[in-house]
Amino acid sequence: MRRLNFLLLVLLLSIFKAQYSYSNVTIDGIVYSIDDASETATVKKQHLVMPSGGYYYVNYSTEKVYDRYSGDIHIPATVEIDGKEYKVEIGESAFYNSINITSVSIDEGITAIPEEAFAGCLNMKSIFLPTSLESIASGAFSRCTSLETLHIPENVSSIGGSILAGSSNVSAITVAATNQYYDSRDNCNAIISKGNTLLAGCKNTIIPNNTVRIGTGAFDGCTGLTEIIIPESVAKIEDFAFSGCSGISELIIPKSVTNIGWAAFKDCIRLKKVEFSEGLTVIKDLSFSGCESLQSISIPSTVQELGVSAFVDCSSL
Repeated sequence: MRRLNFLLLVLLLSIFKAQYSYSNVTIDGIVYSIDDASETATVKKQHLVMPSGGYYYVNYSTEKVYDRYSGDIHIPATVEIDGKEYKVEIGESAFYNSINITSVSIDEGITAIPEEAFAGCLNMKSIFLPTSLESIASGAFSRCTSLETLHIPENVSSIGGSILAGSSNVSAITVAATNQYYDSRDNCNAIISKGNTLLAGCKNTIIPNNTVRIGTGAFDGCTGLTEIIIPESVAKIEDFAFSGCSGISELIIPKSVTNIGWAAFKDCIRLKKVEFSEGLTVIKDLSFSGCESLQSISIPSTVQELGVSAFVDCSSL
């Protein structure tokens, strides 16, 4: 009987520990998911709640949002719970659409910013990234329309696509001079990989002459960009590279470019003139769709693939 009682006690303790390992706690206004086994506290998205308490989804343009992250956010490297220290990690979409955040400061020790972690933080004007940071995933700072500058620290070795998509107010991008993987050469206001791919740009970017590729979503939604000079070194313009760049009116695709990606110039609504060059072989689906001001095009004889609806909804053609 004693043995049975002991086994039941062990079982109850294990259940309690399992439940505790994945419980949520709030410290200094930030919600963490606690994993006792790995000794980690993962920042997670706050629930949206009505004043009466029930959870619901909101239409951000018409409905008031309650109980969301707001103000100046400080993310520590560790938190202490009941005398035990936990390493802090930022969860995927942790601050997604937290429209009332004004600034973010991340402590040394944090190594990763996951996918869309700060996407849609419309009023976030600044974010401080620590030197311990190693990776920034896709869309991490997308649709942060008040963000003004971005600095990439020295230890970042992995950056995903479209990290600034729709963040149209960014005017300056810099990379630490000691970073071995990326740079912002010649004060170009962009993030360039050592393989010469431009990964993220802004309205003040000057594309360096040795750039060979414009990366996925590099200028996506950059409405303040009014002029693009694509150097002769560029061979490929990837998907969504300049999608939604509504300030562009003219575009010259140099002879070095062989491939224009899916929706690369989609919804460039003020684009009136595009000059293609012989040597271009691929124009992918929806590449220039929605360019409603585009008045004429001449497809080079070298083009071997013209995607479905490449020029759909170009109502002025």
